Amino acid sequence: AWKLTAGDSSVVIQVVDSGVDLRHEDLALALWRNPGELNCADGIDDDANGYVDDCWGYNHALDQGGPALLGSSSHGTHVAGVIAAAANNKLGIAGVGGGGKRSDKNSGVGVGGGVGDFEGLADQAEQPEAAAAA
Repeated sequence: AWKLTAGDSSVVIQVVDSGVDLRHEDLALALWRNPGELNCADGIDDDANGYVDDCWGYNHALDQGGPALLGSSSHGTHVAGVIAAAANNKLGIAGVGGGGKRSDKNSGVGVGGGVGDFEGLADQAEQPEAAAAA
């Protein structure tokens, strides 16, 4: 399968789970980044989508963005890793999506996190700027 494709960097997959560890070494290159948020810790909704600091997704359970994506357990990080962990880096596993969207070959899948209530996620997904951000 890897001879046919190593993933598509335009694909963004939302993981709705307990949260994603933004510092995980196998996910660092695969994390989706909201281009509308200029500063991820300034408390300002730069892209005016109703979600403050939703740089890598949003924690709807805590109603906050930024580092709040870690959540209450590591299950979301595990799920994100199965999807998009970096390949060929001699660490951990290789995600099924090719991993590492910012790699030299620009391959892989971007992962954004979403934690918490599904009503909030649905609301955010209805906004064009945030469709892939939750």
